[in-house]
Amino acid sequence: MNKLRVFFAALLLSAVAGTATAEAIDLSDARAVERLRASNPDHYAKIVQILAGLREQPSRVEQGWLQTAFGARDVETSGLVLLASYPPKQRLEFTLDDAVYRLDVVRADLRDATLLR
Repeated sequence: MNKLRVFFAALLLSAVAGTATAEAIDLSDARAVERLRASNPDHYAKIVQILAGLREQPSRVEQGWLQTAFGARDVETSGLVLLASYPPKQRLEFTLDDAVYRLDVVRADLRDATLLR
C-alpha cells in the first residue's frame, strides 16, 4: 500500500512539474545539451560539473551544493518522493541566470534503502 502511495505521489508530482515548467531545459535530452553547448558555453561547463558532482555524490541535491558552488537559484527537488525506477531517481529543477534546467538525479545512494524493498 505504501509503495502504491509513493507511486501515485510521484506520478502527480511529475504531472504538476511538467505543466508548471514547460520551458525548462531537459538535461536528459542529449540534443538539448548539445544545443546548450553551442549557445551557452558557460552554462554548459557548469552543467557538466553539476552532472559529474551529482554522479559522484547524489545526496548533494539536498545539501545546498548547487546554490553555493554554482550560484543556482530556485532549486527544487521532489523531496521525499522518488520516481518509481531502479535505482530510484529524484526530480531536480534549478535556475542559472535566466535559464531553467530539469533532470532526474539517479539516487544510487538510496537504492538499498529499506523503504524501497
